[in-house]
Amino acid sequence: MRLNEETVLVGSSVVLVPYRKEHVPQYHEWMQSPILQEQTASEPLTLEQEYEMQAKWHLDEDKLTFIVLHKEDAESAESVERLLARCRMAGDVNVFLSEDAEEEEEDEGARTQKQLRGEMEVMIAEPSLRRHGLASQALQLLMHYVTQEQPTSKRPLLSPFNLFVKVGLSNSPSRALFARLGFEEVKVSEVWQEVEMRYTRGEGSAGMPPQRVLRWARD
Repeated sequence: MRLNEETVLVGSSVVLVPYRKEHVPQYHEWMQSPILQEQTASEPLTLEQEYEMQAKWHLDEDKLTFIVLHKEDAESAESVERLLARCRMAGDVNVFLSEDAEEEEEDEGARTQKQLRGEMEVMIAEPSLRRHGLASQALQLLMHYVTQEQPTSKRPLLSPFNLFVKVGLSNSPSRALFARLGFEEVKVSEVWQEVEMRYTRGEGSAGMPPQRVLRWARD
């Protein structure tokens, strides 16, 4: 999505960067894993197809993707290039946008109003970086980013109460993670063996603000 094509969100242990061509080889290597293919409901792609997918995601208006980088040590006030050179690719975090029609009661009857919803997903693909809290921090940074005022429109991209996730019924760690972040279970599908969880905590923007927001200019 062009909205975040030059945006870098810096947290205490993760850095979120836009998904660019230089990330594709590592991403492609991760996605050869049958386990990750099953967990993400993905089909194996060739490297050429992966480059095509990255280009498509950059232009998509209904998908906002960041690559999750692991930042091992405290940063100084350095350039974005030097910061990123010290980080290691860990996974990705996304929000998929869709319109959901809801009815509102009025004096003359009900009318339909379209609500923009965001389905969140996170993947820590690097095995050695799992269970270090990176998924939680990446999600919180993205949640804050999409529910705060955007510089271009001066309004949030999404209401926090329109954030939701779909998690496998047997995926207890993920269900617990999203519960800690303020999501409550609202729907269970026995057919698809998944539970839908929706954000319900507090007003205003959700998640955690970044320590810094940087601009990573495109070549």
